[in-house]
Amino acid sequence: MTFWHWCKERIETAPDGATGELHPVLSSGVRNLVKRARQITDIRWTPVGEIVGWKDREANLFHAGTAYSGIPYGQPHRSGSYVPWQTDFPEFLRQVRDPNSPMFSQRSVSQIQRNPSAFYSCECSAFVSWAWGLKQRETTLTLERFGTVLKGGWEILQVGDCLLREGKHCVLVTDMTLDPSGAITGLELSEERQPTARRRWYRASDPERPLSALQTDYLERGYVILRFRGRDGVGYLHSCAVPLEGDLCPRCGCNPFCDVRLDAWYTPAVAFVCNQSWMTGTAADRFEPEKPISRDTLIDLLQMCAAPSVRNNKDALSAAARKQFGGSGQTCTRAELVSLLWQAFGRPRANGAPNPFRDVKGNEAWGPAVLWAAEQEIIDAPIGSCFAPNQSATRADAAQLVYRTCLRPVKQP
Repeated sequence: MTFWHWCKERIETAPDGATGELHPVLSSGVRNLVKRARQITDIRWTPVGEIVGWKDREANLFHAGTAYSGIPYGQPHRSGSYVPWQTDFPEFLRQVRDPNSPMFSQRSVSQIQRNPSAFYSCECSAFVSWAWGLKQRETTLTLERFGTVLKGGWEILQVGDCLLREGKHCVLVTDMTLDPSGAITGLELSEERQPTARRRWYRASDPERPLSALQTDYLERGYVILRFRGRDGVGYLHSCAVPLEGDLCPRCGCNPFCDVRLDAWYTPAVAFVCNQSWMTGTAADRFEPEKPISRDTLIDLLQMCAAPSVRNNKDALSAAARKQFGGSGQTCTRAELVSLLWQAFGRPRANGAPNPFRDVKGNEAWGPAVLWAAEQEIIDAPIGSCFAPNQSATRADAAQLVYRTCLRPVKQP
C-alpha cells in the first residue's frame, strides 16, 4: 500500500476526535517530505568499479556489479559532492556508471574527521535538510533552528519529525501505522548511516525492534524530538532517476493510472498536481480526468497553488462561491473554476487587454475573472475563440488550471 493510500485509509478509519492529530500526516507537504526522503533511500544503482566507503572499512565498500539502494554515506567536506545538494540524482547515476568517474579514481575526505568516503555521498543532516526542503544543507548543530523541540516519549512522534542528537546524528520519521483507536502500532525511521541511506521499522509486535526500543535507542541517549515548522509547505519535484511509486511522468513512463494516456493534453498537468500530492486518484489505478470536479475539491486544490500573501481562507472562498453560484459541494462550471482561482488570488483586475472570447461578456459576474485569467495566460485565449463558461469543469481542467498558474507565476496587482 502506498503512503498516500495508507493516509487515506487512516483518515477514513480514525475514531472520532483523532483526525485532528492525524492531519499533519495527511497534508500534502508531509507527503512531499516523505517522497523527498524516499528519493535518497530508494535510489537504485550498480557501480562499475570498487568504491571506497566511509572510513575505508570493508563493511562500507561498494563492489563492482553489485546492486545497491540508497545514496552512500559520506561527509565530502574537502573534496567531492553532497547528493543531492551539490549534484543531482541523474548526475549521481551517471558517475557510478562511468569507470573514469571520481567515484573510482579518488577519495572524498572529511575536512573534520579526515575519513575517506565515496566522492558523491550524503550524511544524516544533509538527508534531513533535503527531506525538509530547506534552502541549504544544515548540520546537526543548526537543524534545531527550523523546528520545535517537543517534550514527551515516542508516543507523540508524527511523520516528518526528526530525532536529533546535536553534534552526533539525526533520523527522520517517514511512516507510521495506527490501530483503530489511533494509537501508534509501528514507526518507520529513515536515516543516512554507513554504508547507505536506509529505512527501518519499529513495531509493537516485533520482539527484535519493538516500539519501546525508541526510548532506549534514542530518547534516553540524548536525542530530542524536533518537529519541522514548515512541514506542511514542503514541495516535491519528480526525478526520472528515482521513479517513486505513485509518480506520473510522461518522460520516464511512470504511470499509476490506467485511464491517463501519457500523450494526452492534460498529462503534464495531472503529473504536476499528483506528484506534488495536491490531487490523488479516485482509486489506486484511476484518475478519471473527465469526471466533473466538485467545488469543495477545487477549493482545497486552489488553497495549495495560491500565493500565501493573497490566499483567502477556505471558508471565505466557500462563502463567495455560494453567494455567486449557490449551493455547496456541487460540480463546477468552467466559469466557476476560473472565478474561484481569481478569488483565491484576491480578485485582481485585468489590465484592459481585448476580450478574446466571443461567448464571454464583461458584465457577467465571472467575466472579470475569465478576462484576468486570459491576460495572465492561465487559460488559452486565441482571439475569436469560445470559452464555454457553462460547460462542466473536469478534474483534468482543474489540474491544467493549477499547472498553468504555477508554470506562469501570477503577476500580483
